[in-house]
Amino acid sequence: MEIYIQRWQIELLWKLLKMHLKLDRLMTKNENGIRIQVISCLISYLILQLIEIPEVLNVKTLMIQQFPLL
Repeated sequence: MEIYIQRWQIELLWKLLKMHLKLDRLMTKNENGIRIQVISCLISYLILQLIEIPEVLNVKTLMIQQFPLL
């Protein structure tokens, strides 16, 4: 029963990755490549969420705008 619960948690995680991170196709079958792709998608998703926070809270400036990378 424990294995089934763990497998279901993996399925739910994969569904989240596919829906929100557009990770429906893997670029490689290499374990390290998959890890890099998933982590980079998670970082991108978190950055996008940080950008959306000021819109929800009606904040005009964001720390990213104060310190541009250029």
